[in-house]
Amino acid sequence: MKVEKIEGYEIGYNGVIAGALFLTVDVYHNGLKDFISDLGAGFSGISPDIITRKSYKTGNDTSFSHAVWSYKNVGRVNEYGYEVAANYYVTDEIIVDANYSYFQFEIDKKTVSAADAEQIQPNSPRWKSNAGITYQSKNNYDVALKIKYVPSYHWSAGVYAGDILAYSLVSLSGSYQFSSNLSMTLNISNLLNRKHYEIFGGSILGRRGTLGVTYAF
Repeated sequence: MKVEKIEGYEIGYNGVIAGALFLTVDVYHNGLKDFISDLGAGFSGISPDIITRKSYKTGNDTSFSHAVWSYKNVGRVNEYGYEVAANYYVTDEIIVDANYSYFQFEIDKKTVSAADAEQIQPNSPRWKSNAGITYQSKNNYDVALKIKYVPSYHWSAGVYAGDILAYSLVSLSGSYQFSSNLSMTLNISNLLNRKHYEIFGGSILGRRGTLGVTYAF
């Protein structure tokens, strides 16, 4: 198997507009050569030494077969997209932020068979977005409320293949600075406890909270 090679280009802009809006725009393109596929069986062009099929008989004389799964190089893949992010300072204490990212994944059909192309997935949504609001008090504390939305997309990794259902999550975080040495942070992800999964075949995720105390010497 050859080593996967990536040649990427990126151009971006960031700046402050009207003294209150911080804007970031990034556009990128990645060309992947000798792209390494997902784990699979029966890929066309794989040596018989890698893929083997054998039949066995159980005590009831019922035959079954199995295959050895492997990775392979499948040719060329192009990735491209953009991301736009903005922070708006409503006041010195209140900040509103949002970002949107778009991703496209294309297989060069001239470098891969149709059968292999069907098994290649980026495992990423076409787009996703986030938004939030933060309050930074002058009295040594801050609070942030964030919302994230991810649309449905297809996932494939080995024997796990299926759709990741769309989900939206609300998260709450805050911190308090007791002194120059002592601070406390609280993070609650999935505040509304919306059950979802982010990997097909993975765990069902619910609300999760962490509390931390930091002392700096």
